[in-house]
Amino acid sequence: MPKSLRYILIMLSVIALAAVRFFENDLFYDPYLQFFKSDYL
Repeated sequence: MPKSLRYILIMLSVIALAAVRFFENDLFYDPYLQFFKSDYL
């Protein structure tokens, strides 16, 4: 695998991980997030 292709794939992977982290609330639904953020005791 050429070095330039490897660097491009690494950069795309980092960008994809950052995008998932940025849009995690829209992509994944977790009903317990609101439960634990509120006063549940």
